[in-house]
Amino acid sequence: MATGEWTIGGTAKLDPNGSPDGQGRLIGAILVEKINATTNQVEFELSKPFDLGKRTSFQASEDGHLYVRCQESMTRLGDNAGKLKVAVKEK
Repeated sequence: MATGEWTIGGTAKLDPNGSPDGQGRLIGAILVEKINATTNQVEFELSKPFDLGKRTSFQASEDGHLYVRCQESMTRLGDNAGKLKVAVKEK
């Protein structure tokens, strides 16, 4: 469950469901640590983003760290403002 409000690029306040066109919607990605079999070095891979919104459940495809952010171009995040509270439960 996620609660809070934020603005993206000076827009009206948005909640975790974002705007009707999906901008500002809460999304997530999993950062996975893997060992490269050839080099034996640790490598990190970020999953494709997935939709979260206010209320959702999902099952991660593999172990890793969950990162959340609003749906917006990575180059336009600097002017965003607001607060968010996310609750995560293990099933």
